[in-house]
Amino acid sequence: MQIIDAGEVLLAAGLEWEVSGSGSFNTAQLKSKARAHKARHYVEHIPRNAARERLYGFGKLPAEATKERRTVLSLASLVARAGPERLVFVAALGGGLAALVGVLGGQPVPRLDLVDTEQELVDELANFVAAHGIRRIHYAEALGRPEFDVPGCDWVALAIDADDRHLARIRRIRAPIGTPALIAGLVVTAGAAAVALAWQQREQTLEGVEQSALPTNFGPTYASARRAAFARLPNHPADVLGVRMADWMLDQPIEHGGWKLRRIACNAAPGPGGRSTCSASWEPGSVDATFAAFGTASPSTQLAVSLGRIVTEQPIDVSALPSLSDAARYPLLQEFLLRDGSFFQSIARLGVALKFGAPTSVGVYSGPKVAGMVEQAQWSMSGPVRLMRTLLTALPPDMAIGTLDVALPGTVPSFDAKGVLYVTAP
Repeated sequence: MQIIDAGEVLLAAGLEWEVSGSGSFNTAQLKSKARAHKARHYVEHIPRNAARERLYGFGKLPAEATKERRTVLSLASLVARAGPERLVFVAALGGGLAALVGVLGGQPVPRLDLVDTEQELVDELANFVAAHGIRRIHYAEALGRPEFDVPGCDWVALAIDADDRHLARIRRIRAPIGTPALIAGLVVTAGAAAVALAWQQREQTLEGVEQSALPTNFGPTYASARRAAFARLPNHPADVLGVRMADWMLDQPIEHGGWKLRRIACNAAPGPGGRSTCSASWEPGSVDATFAAFGTASPSTQLAVSLGRIVTEQPIDVSALPSLSDAARYPLLQEFLLRDGSFFQSIARLGVALKFGAPTSVGVYSGPKVAGMVEQAQWSMSGPVRLMRTLLTALPPDMAIGTLDVALPGTVPSFDAKGVLYVTAP
């Protein structure tokens, strides 16, 4: 069994998950998905905002899944590609058993799930250990925590930067243990003579190396996390992409073929072909509002969602738009507010609301602060539609737009824009 930190999601295979807390996934959904997979590899993408995860052993899985023993180590090769500063633990138990040890959210998992381990899995792990320079160190010395004092388990192997095949040059480990958001654990049987010999040789080679030999340059690690984050976050300026969205919205007729426009929504996240999508939702406005009448009046792409609702969609090209992820530097938050504070105070008197959230670091990163670290603050703006385009045009170029919505509930149409502001951490 392995758990891999793949950025904003946790990638798990081999075991069933139970999730409690906030998030779009609940326990019933995850279990139903696991049952649907049956004998296939058990892989779940779980949002990071799911609060606490608990692991169950093979005894909780369907009978078909227990036959797929190779899923225990089926993702071994992915550990090497999970990214820098991933910690991989391998511990041994006697009696031909393998156990899982992990730390989730900085808190140790107190329960060990035991599963039978076949020789082919031991051989597979031996190849993995040999390929990634895992050294043997004493279990108690490495962790020094009573909750990990498992009978029969007297050593643990630790690999840092496994993707680059770097050795863990550690004599005593203290600070790194509680630091990562996720420490993935693999526990398998010991016994292969070649593996034991390799561990012994590595221990002799690295004997005497102190904790000071730990890597200290976290810049590349953070840069990698930031690049991965920008691949998913809004990164097109609101004063460019937001205006394109607003122009499309303002071109839509209020009535069309007997149907009335009720809502327009645009999402900046690029879809296939590097395009964003805007959609308009229509409801019947008269007895003559039929699907045929709507289609005759507009040959554009449309979807009959129900008998009383039609949605039309329009792609907006974002491939040629400027991207905020290309910026070399963002302003400090205080500089941003001083520079643009007067503008935000002015629009407040026009019946427009603008809100900022607390800045958080861009990217899933667990190391110390580095120079030039970028933070993101969620922002939202709402007001009358008549001011929408003007306000979007006047927004500073540091603000990226994520969504733009227009509602037409009555006589005063309103808009709601949301996005991200990028600043440099002090």
